Amino acid sequence: MKGKRLGLALLLAGLLQGQAYAQDLMGSITNANLMTNFHNASGMVSSTMADAVNQPEPPPAASTPAAPLRFEAAPDRQTLARVHEEILATVAHDPAAHAVVQEALESGAMNREFQNLLRQSDLDPEDLADVLTAYVLLMWLIVNEQLDGPTDPAAIQAARDQFSPLFRADPALQQLDSTQRAAEFERLASFSVLGIAAYMHHRNENDRESLRQLQDAINEGMRSSGGLDLRTLELTSTGLRPRG
Repeated sequence: MKGKRLGLALLLAGLLQGQAYAQDLMGSITNANLMTNFHNASGMVSSTMADAVNQPEPPPAASTPAAPLRFEAAPDRQTLARVHEEILATVAHDPAAHAVVQEALESGAMNREFQNLLRQSDLDPEDLADVLTAYVLLMWLIVNEQLDGPTDPAAIQAARDQFSPLFRADPALQQLDSTQRAAEFERLASFSVLGIAAYMHHRNENDRESLRQLQDAINEGMRSSGGLDLRTLELTSTGLRPRG
């Protein structure tokens, strides 16, 4: 996203519009199962994020920064199939929705589009720390209804400097092997795309109640896992900071 001021999620939404399944996907993911499972999708978010948000300036860089949380582009087929089954079991109980989501997952489209989004935002799609940072930013955009607003590339990089080092230094994330990290990428990519699809569907249908429920579920997931109340934060030149 060099030199551009585009909404992160709008960029992804624009990419999705070119996919044959996009409209079906947006109309299918409207049930409470998706909303409740944002708690699980947010489970990897470190509780130390609240400390970073409340610091007036980014912390100084460590003299020996933690290494990126590298992983292969995709897990092995058996792991990938297991992750897809977990996602389908929680968000797609309706047969029609199940078929649409299954096609989107097995085609790899959601994975690829999420990778493209990270690359165009100057985030590394093979570093789980940057992936988690992107997930947090996307959830902030959904909760605060900022998908159609400009997103300053400098603010995205500030958030990366703010959060990615915390994820890289997290012992629990460091202990994950490459396959486990790739599986987490698949989960985060899928829930990001599904969340954006649900958001767009509710906005297009002017279904304010369903949109509010989606936003509440996402915000509660972030509060319980990372201690972040996304509604009280704004994206600034130094990252996510308390409003006012």
